[in-house]
Amino acid sequence: YNLRFATRLSRKHPNIWSFIQLIQSEHVRFEHILIQLDAGASAPKPSTKTKAFQLRLDTLYNRCHEKEINAKELLSGLSLLIGKKKKHFIIFSILSLLFYYY
Repeated sequence: YNLRFATRLSRKHPNIWSFIQLIQSEHVRFEHILIQLDAGASAPKPSTKTKAFQLRLDTLYNRCHEKEINAKELLSGLSLLIGKKKKHFIIFSILSLLFYYY
């Protein structure tokens, strides 16, 4: 998500007006997607890579929840997962998982 913002701004230090325009366009995009989903459009199908990553993430979470691994081993496993996956939005998902668990 943050990578999306950075590429759409295409500057390291944008001014406030270009940032406001970006926020407005993202809001319109989000509303457009909501209208499509309300009208019956289906969500995009996850790719094979996304499914495999989600399965690994769920397995780690379940093993920690079942007390098969401790928090240190969970973080180690998560860091290996992140190292394999280069997309930045995955980090947010993992951090939210950690905050939910602890």
